[in-house]
Amino acid sequence: MDYFLLEADERNPITQYFNRNQEIGIKNINRQNAHKIPPISLVEMYSRDEVLFPPVLSRPFFMVSKACVEVIGMYVKNVRYRFVKLYCEDNDVTASYFLPILEEVACLDDRSELNPDKSVIMKMILNRDLIGDRFLFRIAGFSKSYVIARMELIDSLLRRDMLGLKLTQVPCVTAK
Repeated sequence: MDYFLLEADERNPITQYFNRNQEIGIKNINRQNAHKIPPISLVEMYSRDEVLFPPVLSRPFFMVSKACVEVIGMYVKNVRYRFVKLYCEDNDVTASYFLPILEEVACLDDRSELNPDKSVIMKMILNRDLIGDRFLFRIAGFSKSYVIARMELIDSLLRRDMLGLKLTQVPCVTAK
């Protein structure tokens, strides 16, 4: 089974997102604290006049479009979502996204490399035995959302012409 780090392609000149009102606390985006996130949130953004919204956004936190929610539902049944409405007052642009509350899995292999304060993964290697049969999850222990998706889910997204994704294949090893 192949696994990929799923992110928004940063080459896409999309909007700059702000979470000034801190309505969504990044530390609350987990199953233990998700009840602290409102079911519907408004997040202010700054954007240009012409905006193409991709199916996945990575900043300020991981969010997906309605089409992605439908695909994810084919593979993962227990994902809870919070609705996020992005808006720009300057040019009346809005977009709707969903904030998935993903299962967090401590699945980094010992050979993975982290920065000195262990807040950023420099070289990611997954331990397949710890992943089990999961199709979509976050790597546990980091404030940044490292979202990992299995090849079958990625294939379903790509077959639906979801563009603007950045996919990085992540090596997996099994315990010896």
